[in-house]
Amino acid sequence: MDEDLNLWKKEFRESKDWKEKREKFIVEKGRKCEWCGSTEFLTPAHKDCCIPLKIQFNDKEFNTNFIILNSALKTNYYMIFNDYLREIIIKDLPKEYFKKDKNSENGTSSSKLKKDAWKNLYQNEEIRRILNPVVEKTNNIFKEWYSNFDNCLLLCRRCHYAQSKGQFLCGCKKSYYFIEHGSCPNCYPKEKKEKITKRKKEEEEFIKEQEKFEREIDEREKRMFEKLEAMEKQNKRIKRI
Repeated sequence: MDEDLNLWKKEFRESKDWKEKREKFIVEKGRKCEWCGSTEFLTPAHKDCCIPLKIQFNDKEFNTNFIILNSALKTNYYMIFNDYLREIIIKDLPKEYFKKDKNSENGTSSSKLKKDAWKNLYQNEEIRRILNPVVEKTNNIFKEWYSNFDNCLLLCRRCHYAQSKGQFLCGCKKSYYFIEHGSCPNCYPKEKKEKITKRKKEEEEFIKEQEKFEREIDEREKRMFEKLEAMEKQNKRIKRI
């Protein structure tokens, strides 16, 4: 599924249509990176999005989210039909497909499938028959979204790479940061910097103490073995006498 989309993306980016749209978009955005202001190696950068998706199957309607992250399709087709798949296929699967039940004393299998099991299940003809219409529908949505620059930023190569990793350019315009951190390390408030410095110092001291303790243990073991060797030699002398 993802391989087909990646091939389509590569072919589309090499097409005349893409190049014309890209040039028009760059001109409209003023030929400079929207984050850092650079005018070199500019490219459209798609924003993440989440599209509600309704799917009809066997007279039932399933609601899910069609999520696109970093210009890649991220959606779990299998969970849409989770109950149906359990009923017709999963109940007859071997035990090795399932996670072990943590609450069970004898280590019996739980009803949850292992992470790689979903990937293996897609090789099943019945599951492919069920999921292929869904895959085709979501792929078409992705292609329409990727071909449209309305949901794009104009970024330079460096900022585009950071954006693809989920980072943002800090107000200092020098470094990038993840949103949960609030800013890059250089722009942290004084109190936060002091806390980080203190924590690093404590970690270093802990590591030193641990290494010291391990050395002491090694020395004790070495002395103990030396004593045992000395006792064995002494016992051998006594036996000779």
